[in-house]
Amino acid sequence: MNWKNIKYVIFDVDGTLYGKKREYIPGRGTVQNSHEFFRYSAFSKAREEGIPDPEALANEVIQEYKEHIQNNTLLEAIASFPEEMKMHYDNLLEQYHSNGKLFTNIFDTDAGFVARLVGNTDFASILAEDKELCGLVEYLDDKYQLGIMTSEVFSTVEKVTNALAIPLSAFHMKTDTPFLVICSEVVKDKKPSLEPFEKILEITGAHPSEIVYVGDLYHSDVVPATSLGMNVIHISTDEYPEQENVIRVPSIYDVKNIL
Repeated sequence: MNWKNIKYVIFDVDGTLYGKKREYIPGRGTVQNSHEFFRYSAFSKAREEGIPDPEALANEVIQEYKEHIQNNTLLEAIASFPEEMKMHYDNLLEQYHSNGKLFTNIFDTDAGFVARLVGNTDFASILAEDKELCGLVEYLDDKYQLGIMTSEVFSTVEKVTNALAIPLSAFHMKTDTPFLVICSEVVKDKKPSLEPFEKILEITGAHPSEIVYVGDLYHSDVVPATSLGMNVIHISTDEYPEQENVIRVPSIYDVKNIL
C-alpha cells in the first residue's frame, strides 16, 4: 500500500496509545480492569435503582473505585459482580458499539456520562513510562503532523500522556478551543459518529487521503474513518476481511514499520 502523500497521523487514546489489557506495573492490574469496574458498577446500580441523579451515581462509583485502588482490591471487586450481569452488559455493548451510547439508550444519561466515569481511572498507579512509545512519537513527529482524536475527556488525555511520559505538545491541534486535541469537550457526538472525524478534516484542511487514523476499534474507528476516505492503521489481533486503505497490526509499535 502506497501512502506517500500522508501528512497527518491522528491517534486514538484508549487501547491505542496504551494497551488496555497490558499490566505495566506488576500487581496493579490493567486499565481495562479499571474501566470494567466503572461500567459494571454503574450498570449494576442503574439496573437496580435507575439513574434519577447521574452525578450522585457517578460519585458513588468513583468513591468505591478509589477505595479499591487504595486497598488493592479492584480485581476482587470485579470478580464479585454476577456473571449474568456482566454478560448482559457485554451483549448490550456489542449492540450499541460504545459504552456511552449504551448508557444513553438504556438509561437516558447524557453522552458524556461514561467518559466522566472512566476519566477517574488512576492512570498514574497503573501505567508507566513507555520508552518505546516515546521513541515512536519522536520518530513520527519528525515526518508528520500528529494529533489526537478521542472520545475521552481532555483531563484523561493529560493523565495518560503524563503517565506514559510522552509529550502532549507533540499532538497539538488548532481546535479553536482551550483543548489541544479533539476530545469529548470539542465535539457534540462521539465515535462512531462521523462528527469527530469530520472535525479532523475541518481542522487540518487536508484531503482524507492525506490522513492516517490510528485506532483499535473496528466499528468506532475503522468504519467511520474509511467511510470518509481516510487511511487507517487498525491496532488489533482479531480477524477482519481485508479492506482498502486499512492496515491491521497487533501493536502500536508496528506503526513505525508502516509510516
